[in-house]
Amino acid sequence: MAELDEYLRRMREGDKTLTVVNMRYQSVGDVGVRDIAAALPGSQVTELNLEYNQIGDDGAKALAAALPGSQVTELNLAVNRIGAEGAKALAAALPQSNVACLSLRDTQIEFAGAKALAAALPGSQVTRLDLHNALIGAGVRDIAAALPGSQVTWLNLGRNLIGDDGAKALAAALPQSKVTELNLQYNLIGAEGAKALAAALPRSQLTELNLAFNQIGAEGAKALAAALPQSKVTNLNLGFTDIGAEGAKALAAALPRSKVTKLNLASSLIGAEGAKALAAALPQSKVTWLDLGFTDIGDAGVRDIAAALPKSQVTWLDLRDILMGGARVLDLIALLPYTRVTKIDVSENNIPNGLLEKINDIVAANKTRAERGEEPPPLPQELECIYRITPATNVAGEKIHEGKEGPGDQRTPGS
Repeated sequence: MAELDEYLRRMREGDKTLTVVNMRYQSVGDVGVRDIAAALPGSQVTELNLEYNQIGDDGAKALAAALPGSQVTELNLAVNRIGAEGAKALAAALPQSNVACLSLRDTQIEFAGAKALAAALPGSQVTRLDLHNALIGAGVRDIAAALPGSQVTWLNLGRNLIGDDGAKALAAALPQSKVTELNLQYNLIGAEGAKALAAALPRSQLTELNLAFNQIGAEGAKALAAALPQSKVTNLNLGFTDIGAEGAKALAAALPRSKVTKLNLASSLIGAEGAKALAAALPQSKVTWLDLGFTDIGDAGVRDIAAALPKSQVTWLDLRDILMGGARVLDLIALLPYTRVTKIDVSENNIPNGLLEKINDIVAANKTRAERGEEPPPLPQELECIYRITPATNVAGEKIHEGKEGPGDQRTPGS
């Protein structure tokens, strides 16, 4: 294997320019990784990527033995055959190593491996830990218990089937931890788990929370919405969570008082009512990135979102596969020139090529304008009257802002 041989030669010679070894997708196996491990202590390598290499426990043990004498700070062992024994060896080496970023995503470390890693975290320098789909199950409780004493700020526990109990364990630990980014997608978390996490948000350091592909429903969304204004959360992913229109309305009411700039509600059954509430809240919110792809918002929902764009901060918009009608495409074309939108995805909507090109041209012009530091032109009075926005309300039902009153749909370009 020529690439591996060249890396090994340079490592053994102590090449000071070699700080990154990327052997992703090379199938080096345990034999190859043992050679890499043997060369590490005398090298200047700080970043080691061994993703997709058919490495098993023996290979992980070889690396673990070499870590304390190496300069490695980033270690990627994702998508390998490492089990509990390999994880235990790595865990034992962490406190004596310089490793700050560790990925064991898509491995089989299971409960025992997670327990060993948890015990090692407080004495380690690890700040980023990726255990996505590592089959840790109940091991999440040990990881959670270790967080307050650790340096971990970024944690990915997606696809580990932790359920509500696991979410509750994490929620209990968050206020005493340094975690700012937490990924819990695909974890069978329901409303109860979401409520526990919501209760912890105001006392935590979390700025990014990913609960996509969990069935938190409207009740879970309402709990999160109530917590947002007192939290530090700027990035919230609730895609594919079945929050429905009621959940969307609660989130919309909270947005103007929150720090949220990035919101993902893809395929969350929010309907036209949910879209209408979000549209009313957008002008008073900080949201710049909005994903409504694969939703059921219909033509009415698209029109409301489009009408809100000129007065919003949105620069990135996903409206994929929402069954957008031709009239709504024309609404977008009419309004986009007066928005900050520099990237939009309207694919899978059967939009004629001519109109799709028009949308892309407008967005490209918006991007050029933004790069020059220029503001969007003001919305013409004619369009302002046509595309009116219903005032948003807060949780108490009080108006947040006043929208423009006009004749409604009589002269809309998309009618």
